[in-house]
Amino acid sequence: MLRRWDPVYLSRSSLGVLVEPMVWAYSDNITRLVPHYLWYWYSKTFPRIWVAGAFKGANIPTSVLPDVRLHYNNQKSWLRLLSRSNTDTKIAGYVLTGWSRYDHFAILCELLPPSIPSLLLNLILISTKESDDRVLDMWKRTLKCGPRSKLTVDLMSSNHRPLALDCSFPGLKAFLVTSKYMSLKSKVDHFYEVVTEQKAWMTPYNAKYNFTSPYRVLEEYRLTEGYQLIKEIKKFRNETRDTYSEYFDDHTIEEWIEQRIVPMDEKLTYLETISNQLLLRRTWPRRPFS
Repeated sequence: MLRRWDPVYLSRSSLGVLVEPMVWAYSDNITRLVPHYLWYWYSKTFPRIWVAGAFKGANIPTSVLPDVRLHYNNQKSWLRLLSRSNTDTKIAGYVLTGWSRYDHFAILCELLPPSIPSLLLNLILISTKESDDRVLDMWKRTLKCGPRSKLTVDLMSSNHRPLALDCSFPGLKAFLVTSKYMSLKSKVDHFYEVVTEQKAWMTPYNAKYNFTSPYRVLEEYRLTEGYQLIKEIKKFRNETRDTYSEYFDDHTIEEWIEQRIVPMDEKLTYLETISNQLLLRRTWPRRPFS
């Protein structure tokens, strides 16, 4: 990467007449990644420079919805740097990237349809360079939000995204399904952790030695939300397939389901299997077991 080259060597090379570099940085502090001295040498070496920010991806490789605040601040940081840059520097173009996976070996991350709000917000900011209030107002109108919409950049970056919406935009159904996935995953993960780690009767140790209190298994798993979550997962799988079929091909849908929904199902299936196994026992050995 040119960013690591010695600035003097870079300026003396002939790259300036051969290429137009793409300076990409996806954080909310561009000058930390592209210090002023480095930008100075870029401008001295290359007559034209491209820059790139991101409206999705480029943050957490397994994320399913973009951090809207982070990406918005990324563009604001780029615009601040460009406004202070040498007027001799010719900006050839501003690229707004949006990864759907980090590389060809990675699983899917943030898909385009549910990321439309982030895309529109950043496009409005880059194209208008208006104040936050003006950008937010144009954003709401572009997303066709109602007058009572609570939409804000911060709320769209939180775990309460659907609460922000009284809007109608392409990708809304996918956005709502993806938000529902995040909520459901949180419930499954919490339930699994409680049953296998915070409680003391369905831990890996209990499963290994087939040793527990049947009463506790019924109380902590069978009579709580375990079975209900299994039903929710099955229903959500069908809902996801139906909704995503409006946006993606079958291969993408099945890949997303296998990467996101199947692991939740496997966790709950494991708990169901263990509970059935533990409840079959009618006599128990004395400790120690070995």
